[in-house]
Amino acid sequence: MPPPGRAGLARWSGAAPSSTPASPATTAGQYPFNSHGSTNYGMLSAIATLALDRIPAAETWFDYALRGYANAISPWGGADGGFANGTAYGEYSAAGYAQTWLPIAAASGVNLFAKPWSINFAQFMAHFDPAGAPTHVFGDEHEIAPVPYLLKSYAQLVPSPVAAWYAQTLGERVNALTGLQAPLTAPGSIVPTPPADAAHYPSIGWVAMHSKITDPAARRTSVYFKSSPYGSYNHSHADQNSLVIHSGGRPLLIEAGKGDTFGSVQAAAWYRQTRAHNAVTYDGGLGQKLGVNDDPQSLGWNGAISDFRTTPTLDSASGSAAAAYGSAIGSAVRRVWYLRGKDVVVVRDKLSSAVARIFEWNMHAVSNMDLTGDRMVRIVNQDRSLCLRSLTPAAFAHFDAPAVAAGPKQVHGAFQTLAPARSAEFLVVIDIGCNNRALVLGGSRDAPLLSVDGQQVPLD
Repeated sequence: MPPPGRAGLARWSGAAPSSTPASPATTAGQYPFNSHGSTNYGMLSAIATLALDRIPAAETWFDYALRGYANAISPWGGADGGFANGTAYGEYSAAGYAQTWLPIAAASGVNLFAKPWSINFAQFMAHFDPAGAPTHVFGDEHEIAPVPYLLKSYAQLVPSPVAAWYAQTLGERVNALTGLQAPLTAPGSIVPTPPADAAHYPSIGWVAMHSKITDPAARRTSVYFKSSPYGSYNHSHADQNSLVIHSGGRPLLIEAGKGDTFGSVQAAAWYRQTRAHNAVTYDGGLGQKLGVNDDPQSLGWNGAISDFRTTPTLDSASGSAAAAYGSAIGSAVRRVWYLRGKDVVVVRDKLSSAVARIFEWNMHAVSNMDLTGDRMVRIVNQDRSLCLRSLTPAAFAHFDAPAVAAGPKQVHGAFQTLAPARSAEFLVVIDIGCNNRALVLGGSRDAPLLSVDGQQVPLD
């Protein structure tokens, strides 16, 4: 290192210890969801590892940072690889990991890309940001399109068959910053293997259901369902039991709004509200409770996924989100079925309240949401469409986003129950492609059965 560089390093190393916290264990214990603190630990780990032979204090930094960081990389999910803060922030984190973990691995031999969470995180991103996805899903900045080269730069370094497959699907370009780091490549003997077409990530309460994940976006339908134990905390929204549908590379059933700044007035009034998502509200758009910024109560206003099942022809999952509404709603259960061969989604909501209410089944589109018949709505986005049909009595009405809402004009509507009641049910069939599927509702009151072009779906 030339003398000016050594002098600068000496000045920096003399100042750095004074700004280093006393105990990572204490910090993690007091602020377990401090993701920025976790990122800082990663950066300090890289600096300490590279400085071990150059700066006397680096050994202290190394002991302080790397051991704790390596065992608690992300607060936003469990060993299944889930990332509750949304795929936009998952992408940003993946880009940071690719840059930070390379020098750590080269200098210390500790390969964080090989950790089980890191491997499963690559699979999670493959399920929720597959190649060609038109937007991210769930959480802040859901409206932004994924950046494939950032995800590829992470996935290509993860030693797993699914990560290798995911990297192959994301094009040729990689993040130039990653190329400037020390070289590290996944073993060449790994055979790229796609993940399952459907998956549930229990630690964050997310479900992905694809028509065929190996198909290009132009031929793929992707159905996303969320009911999360993380509630509306941090970058998460008040969107438990909500749906998103992409098909043919187009967003069809979308999350509404556009982010501006974290904790903004418009985000609290619209972007993060339940009514801005494909979820249930009551009495004119009242929804789930939403904390201000990092209000810890937000973690308790949550949901949960149960009874996830997947077969070659039918996927299903159930979400329970009563806690997200506070004391206003006694029960809020949504069950979702995806009929893969028919490209049809069936949604059944069962709701109850101690007082009589009007319930609303909200839906959002980029443009063109039209009532085409009795309880039938058609959504069109360029060359792709879906049709929603309510099989339970309901009225339909459009509504406008509040004046404070940011972003381009979108179209919003809702099925709503016809009269106040203490319990309600919605049964909505979403026909992707508007193929006019034959629907026959039968069975018994206790064991209803829906036939979709001859395929039987038990609705219990």
